[in-house]
Amino acid sequence: MLSGRDSLALFNQRISDVRGEIDGIHHYLEKNSKRLAGFRQEKAAQYRELARVRLDDITAGKIIDGLNGTDRAVLRLLAQKAKAQKKLSGEIDASLNR
Repeated sequence: MLSGRDSLALFNQRISDVRGEIDGIHHYLEKNSKRLAGFRQEKAAQYRELARVRLDDITAGKIIDGLNGTDRAVLRLLAQKAKAQKKLSGEIDASLNR
């Protein structure tokens, strides 16, 4: 059987061991919390990059649509010009033949 002093020393040793384990767990959690924060920051940066790429794609699509609309307008104007030139040429020919 253990004496009172031996029992107390054993309890103190066990308490010290548990405190050491708690400190180890605390350091482990702290280290992994920092890693997790880093991963979250990296994920946020990746989402920002994805949003930028998507916005670039959307903007490029709008620009292309705008260019396509401009192209169509230019083609309409060119067709109207050709029609007007043909009409004017016919009127000039008619006035010369009188």
